[in-house]
Amino acid sequence: MKYLLLLILSCLLLLTETALASNTAGPAETLFFYNAYLIEFKTVSNPKRRKLAKGCPAAQVDAPCTYPEFLEYVLETRLKSQVHKTKFQNIINNAGTAGITETSRKLRENGFKCKYDLAHLVEGIGKVPFSKVFEAVEEQIKEKLSFSSVESEKNNIKTALKLVEQNRVADNMRWFNEELEKRMGVEYVKSPRTTDDGRVWQAYDTEATGKKYPDYDKFSDKTKEAVKEMRDAKFVADDKGFAPHQAVVVKVKDILKRVNKC
Repeated sequence: MKYLLLLILSCLLLLTETALASNTAGPAETLFFYNAYLIEFKTVSNPKRRKLAKGCPAAQVDAPCTYPEFLEYVLETRLKSQVHKTKFQNIINNAGTAGITETSRKLRENGFKCKYDLAHLVEGIGKVPFSKVFEAVEEQIKEKLSFSSVESEKNNIKTALKLVEQNRVADNMRWFNEELEKRMGVEYVKSPRTTDDGRVWQAYDTEATGKKYPDYDKFSDKTKEAVKEMRDAKFVADDKGFAPHQAVVVKVKDILKRVNKC
């Protein structure tokens, strides 16, 4: 019975993380995935060796799927129709000229949903935690990032991943703030932050909170220690939504480090 319960809990956590594809970071994530797809398409000449959106039907021998075609292929069935809705269509069609940040902002503000048919996104991926999807995509492009032929796509990936990180952190902050306050036994002063694509969120303010609790010994140092531990992908919180978000944030940061070195 003990092992059965552990199995059930593990499955629930997996389902929770898989579902986290559909959130405010979603538009930026689609732009990361699409530019990764373009990198693989440009640098892997044998179609049989490609894994990203491999079956996208609109792709030609020498021409990849467009962003709208890519979205229609990789989104789960019930969300595909979004691509043709008036409020999204112009945004998606003009993504190449509007740029990553503006496209992410407009799609998010208009409520675009981004849950995927993972088998269409990455060949052979199966049902895995969403952080593993990023890992699988990275695996397909990591050796190609230094190629001069993909400089534009690499820059797009940098921008998209930064937005993903910012929005994922914002998503996670309500859990993060609660967990931090439990650990430290205080109520933190909150201050507004804004993502590069215009989303406003509330973050803990260590300096202002330290002034609120002047008798708290080494408050700043203890906050830093608690935050460092909580940012670990393996940190366990009472809220089961915390760890999956954090795992994605950690993986995105790892990919950004690799991209920035190229």
